Formats: sequence, C-alpha cells, structure tokens
Amino acid sequence: MKYLFLEANDLGKWYENHSIHERFGDLGQGLLLTIAKDNGYQIDSLSLKQMHSWAQFRMIVKPYDVLIMNVRSWRYRWAKRAAEIAKSANPNIQVWCGGFHATVASQEMEDVPQFDVIVRGEAEGTFLDLLKAGGSEQRVIDGHVHPWGKIDDLPFIDRSLLPRPPGDEWPLEGAGGWGPPGKTISMITGRMCPWHCSFCANAEKNHFHRLRRRSVGNVIEELNYAHKAWGPATSIVFHDSEFLMQRAWLEEYLNRYPRETPNWSWWASCRTDQILKFPELTEALIRDTNWHILSIGIESGSDNVLKIMNKGVTAAQHEEAIELINRIGDNMEAQGMAAPIIFANVMLGIPGEEPEDAFATFRLMSKIKRMLPSISLYTPYPGNVLGDEMIRQGRSLDSHKRYDRFPDEAKLLGINYQFYQDLLNGHYDREVGTSVVAIRNAQGRAT
Repeated sequence: MKYLFLEANDLGKWYENHSIHERFGDLGQGLLLTIAKDNGYQIDSLSLKQMHSWAQFRMIVKPYDVLIMNVRSWRYRWAKRAAEIAKSANPNIQVWCGGFHATVASQEMEDVPQFDVIVRGEAEGTFLDLLKAGGSEQRVIDGHVHPWGKIDDLPFIDRSLLPRPPGDEWPLEGAGGWGPPGKTISMITGRMCPWHCSFCANAEKNHFHRLRRRSVGNVIEELNYAHKAWGPATSIVFHDSEFLMQRAWLEEYLNRYPRETPNWSWWASCRTDQILKFPELTEALIRDTNWHILSIGIESGSDNVLKIMNKGVTAAQHEEAIELINRIGDNMEAQGMAAPIIFANVMLGIPGEEPEDAFATFRLMSKIKRMLPSISLYTPYPGNVLGDEMIRQGRSLDSHKRYDRFPDEAKLLGINYQFYQDLLNGHYDREVGTSVVAIRNAQGRAT
C-alpha cells in the first residue's frame, strides 16, 4: 500500500508568510512516522503549507491508497477539505484521522463521511495496528500506546521524516522570535495538564487520561541526539502545557541539564501560582539553565474573569510573580547577564468580562518589564467546559469551524467586539492608564 501522511494546515502558508507558527513541525506526526519507519513501513510526508493550490494537492494525492492526518481543532477545516478532495480524486483511498479533534469532537468527525477511520486519544499503538491490518472494519477507535507502555520507551523522533519548510533550519526548526537566531529543537516532556481551566479542561484529560512525564535522562538524551544529528541547535522550545511542576523532576533537570547539554536557552510554559510555589527553584532554573522565555498563561488581570475561567490563580498572584521575574531580571542585567522575558498570554472577550476587567488586564501587562505579548480573543473550542457550553447555547459564531483564536474576527454572540477593537487601537488608554497600542505592538519582540 502507498501511504501519505499529510500535515493538514494552512494551504500555501509557506509561500505567503513564514512566521513563527509555520516554523514548528508536528511532533505527533513525526513520532508516528518514526514508528512506521522503525517497523518497516514507508510513508511519504507532506504539508498543505507547501502546496500552491488544492488542484496541486489533488494531483499529488491521487495515486495513494491511504491518507493519514493528525487533526487538531484549528486544523479541522483543512483536514475536512483534504479528505473531500482526496476522495473525489480517488474514491478508493482510505482516510485515517486521529488527534485532539478526534477526541474532543468525535461526532463532528463522524459526520464527515470521507473520514474512514477516526482514532480517539493516544494512538501510537493503534497506528501500528492499522498499518499491520491495512485498515479497520471499526470506524471509530479508542486508541492506545501499547506495546510501549511507558512514554520513555517511545522512539526518539526522526525529524528528517517531517515535511521540509523553506529556510535552512530543517529538520530542526527556526526560533521565530521565541529564542536566538538559528536552529531550535522543540519537544514535549509530558502528557496531560492537571489543571481545570474552563477554557481548556477536560480536553487533555480525555485525550491522555493521566499525567505522565518523560524522565529527565530521556529528555536530555533526545535533545543531544537531535543536536548531534541535525544541529547545531541554538535553543529549545518545550511545548508542554505546564513545565513548572513536580519539584523532584525539576531539581533533577536543574542538576543535569547544564552539565549534560550545551545548556541552550529555552522557552517553556508556566503558571504564576507555580512560580510562587517554587520561587527559589524558578530563579535557579532561570539563572543556571538559561530559562530565557517564560510563557505565562496570565489570561486576565481581573479576579472576576479568572474565576469565570476557573484559572485557580488571582490577579494578586499574577502581580507578585511578575514582580519576582522583574526583580530577577534586574539583578541579572546588573551582573551582565541576559534577563528573562515573559511571553505574556492574555485572552479578551471571555463571556462575562466587563470593560473594567479588560482594562485591568492591560494595567497588569504594563507592569512586565521585559515582555513578548500574545493577545487573543476567547474562542469556543469544543471539548472544554466553557467552549461546549457556548456551543450548546448556540452562541458560537465559528460557522466555518476555523477555531482561530487570533483577534481579528467575532467569536461569540453577545460580545461587544467593537469595544475590543477600540481598546486595542488605544481609544481607552486614558481609562487603562497606559498605552495599549505600545503593548500590542510589542508582539514579536521583547520590550
């Protein structure tokens, strides 16, 4: 059989704009391709981002027997269109799909007749089962990771199997503003976020079922392997939902990472309550392991909105953690060292947010001395408490299933989006007490 693993993503995007979001490869796709290769299966790998048109894709996909896609919610519309075109070009082709959207919105996937096999949850073992059997009589499958069991036992990703984007970084990735110029190694060290934010949970729990983390030694071994095979690397991006957890793991990482690697600078996500839980450890990680960019899920500077989000932190905790990182940065600069940067994730337009809540968010952001802001509009993704409720109430305006969080279109009925556009354009700077435009314009560069 002839297989094509397609990264269903923005058609032609590599030719329109090679920005930060196009620089990272699909690690799930890379892992499955590696498993296939290790078991003697040859699978071609392409991305819609490298196609000039749907007509080009139609010609490419026509001779294949199986089209495989890892479908995330924000890539669902591309996957659906790719499946439709593949079936029109070759009615006998099988279309296998897995990924988060298959887990959180399986009915939406089942409603598309062109999806022949839909795998919910983790799929490493199931993918190998499908390859061995040449398909499945069962359309919807609950996936599994066996025979590996422990995630440390999974193979290291052969990144040369991933589609080749423009630029010289492949098969590693470009930093895209998230680190120094050069080659970046991206990685996920764990599976499942243990928190219960209403805009996200319980999607990861339903997909991964339980929290597991790769051992520190396993993480370091793969980083060094990728650096030697395809480097030299200049930075690391950890795509974990939360990196700053499990003290014993972090302490081992602190002890081993600077000694067993080139001690690259790195980017990772964290929560402000975790920063305050581990203040000395956080500072040690920043200073001794080059944790240069802390991606903090601030979301809001308002306790009212944080409660709606079930974020589990307060605005006061946000401010205290920001003051701590500012102080660490000041001390490091005084010592001639590079100060840490906060990649500040904030979310506007949460149902129930009042203008004063939004003002409070930008007041909080103005307190960050060194910042890369990431400003988004709340989007009702399926598979989480708040998103499912908005969809159930018929308030979602996402009729094209874009699931796009960027602040350029309305997401929900009943939200005054003109207010947010005016806010972002500086019309409420007097009420906020700072320049929102200056904060917004810092996106893509550290202030």
